[in-house]
Amino acid sequence: MGLNLSNLGSAHTLISLIAIASGLFDLFRYGKITPQSSTGKLYYLTTIITCFTSFGLSKLGGFNPGHAVAILVLACLSVGWILEAKQIKFGKEIQTLALSFSFFLSLVPATLEVLTRLPVGAPWAAGPQDPLVAGFISFWFVLFLVGSFLQLRTLRTLTN
Repeated sequence: MGLNLSNLGSAHTLISLIAIASGLFDLFRYGKITPQSSTGKLYYLTTIITCFTSFGLSKLGGFNPGHAVAILVLACLSVGWILEAKQIKFGKEIQTLALSFSFFLSLVPATLEVLTRLPVGAPWAAGPQDPLVAGFISFWFVLFLVGSFLQLRTLRTLTN
């Protein structure tokens, strides 16, 4: 039976797992995704590759919501990258939030794929509208909000 992944889908999934792991590592180690760290650089690289490979994937054919998420993730990464080089007021705060939001957005399709594919043959969720999917995404969003508050508080403490 299997997961029915194409070669591109398999590569995309493997690379996305590295992106999520490196983002998690930075979040736990530094309290934010840090573009200067080796794992932060790995997060950037693998997330960009994941976004671009997603454009070659579509269960529905053509442009889909996953592609829109990838564009938003790339926009967040771009904001983070640009602000890394700039010394503007609230730059570190915006950068931190943009990179954390990119991580949250990455969890949306990841959650959907896991819940609708596993366990093989009897997935936990029937599709994107399944209440289990909505519950997980809501949980990730609450974690993003709480984490963002804590990140901003930490940044404020460090600058005062």
